[in-house]
Amino acid sequence: MKVKVAPIGKGFTMALALACGSVAIAQDADNGPPPPPEDAVEAEAPAQEIVVVAPRPVKDLPKEDGTDSDVLISLRMTVLYSDLDLAAEDDRDRLMTRIRSSARDACRYLDRLYPLDPDPDCEDRAVHDAQPQIDAAVASFAPEPADDADAGEEAE
Repeated sequence: MKVKVAPIGKGFTMALALACGSVAIAQDADNGPPPPPEDAVEAEAPAQEIVVVAPRPVKDLPKEDGTDSDVLISLRMTVLYSDLDLAAEDDRDRLMTRIRSSARDACRYLDRLYPLDPDPDCEDRAVHDAQPQIDAAVASFAPEPADDADAGEEAE
């Protein structure tokens, strides 16, 4: 025996399936502790990212007061490095490749937006401005130096 389901019946069937699914989800949540909020997960581990900012001074854009002057436009790119071990030289090189690539992409995008205001130093300036973040990231992976007092006790 074949049963045909009318379009209204299909909608009802979908609503019933969704309602049953939400009941099952609610039941599962009552069985165990709730998952931690996303904010708590982010607070536990520091973000492993470096923000590369490509600045672009643009000339002759009218300001709200009607005067023409230079305006600084910038494009921010985030470089993630959670998959890298910055204690290893190869991974530090990979990080620098990612940073240079992001700086190049951001600067090229700005070149397309503002072709009359080229900035040949954009990439170098973006990498240079990100250097403090790079240094901090590499330092966070550096092994902690052993205490001199512990080393002296081991030698005896």
